Amino acid sequence: MAKKKILFIAGIAALSCAYSFLLFTVGLRCGEARRERHEQASAASRYVARESGGRIAVFEDGSDTPLKVLEIDVSTLRKQDQLRLREGIAVDSLEALAQLEEDFGS
Repeated sequence: MAKKKILFIAGIAALSCAYSFLLFTVGLRCGEARRERHEQASAASRYVARESGGRIAVFEDGSDTPLKVLEIDVSTLRKQDQLRLREGIAVDSLEALAQLEEDFGS
């Protein structure tokens, strides 16, 4: 009788471990898929603000044609911001782009 009880408890423990492992593995795969979707969405909607003709221009990442040119003269900005704009400031969303425009415009 004691052997059956021990085998029963060992069986339950093994099933619990297998179930936990399965949940852990599925959770990892879901997390990876979610992260990949987020990275793809970010990459697809990425913008760059940089200097063009003395003004701040907004480009889609990888494009040389500006989507928008702001009426902000780069020479009126702090030297640090001028340097950042020469290198290009990556922006991941239209909301972040609007915030950047507001920051430089004030």
